[in-house]
Amino acid sequence: MMNRKGGSQSATLVLAFLVLLFGSIQSSASGPTGSSWMLEKGRDIAPSRARKLKLRVQGVNLSGYAGCNNFTAGVQDGSSNRVVIKQISLTRKLCDDKRNDVEAAFLRALDKTAFLEKHRNTLTFLSEQREALLVWQRAGISTARAARRKAAVRSQRRNQSRSVQCWT
Repeated sequence: MMNRKGGSQSATLVLAFLVLLFGSIQSSASGPTGSSWMLEKGRDIAPSRARKLKLRVQGVNLSGYAGCNNFTAGVQDGSSNRVVIKQISLTRKLCDDKRNDVEAAFLRALDKTAFLEKHRNTLTFLSEQREALLVWQRAGISTARAARRKAAVRSQRRNQSRSVQCWT
């Protein structure tokens, strides 16, 4: 039989756990949850290897594929709009030298990231000097498709300006 004091402590712990659980779900739901990205380019990463790296953002949690191993990490807000990527964890697969080099470059970039910038379908990890370290493209938006879309918009603008010139 549980005494009254022990019962209230247990209830308090359960209540605190539920508040933390639902609070974290709600706060992560307000951020860019569930977004998936593919690496477009990265510092010291060959373009042919870059597209293989994947990133998933769920609130303040990052996860994905680093070229050989899967990874997880957390993003913490710093001062002056800075971020710190912490608690980077990797699986431990044995990989060839090329994959190891890509993964090492990726981890160095994560470690040097001080700012995150998002524009439409691009997410950029920036250094202290605001140099691009990792440039991600939203998954499902191919580079060719994005280029075709830009070309179509330019073509429309040219056609509109030509039709305006004809009327003036």
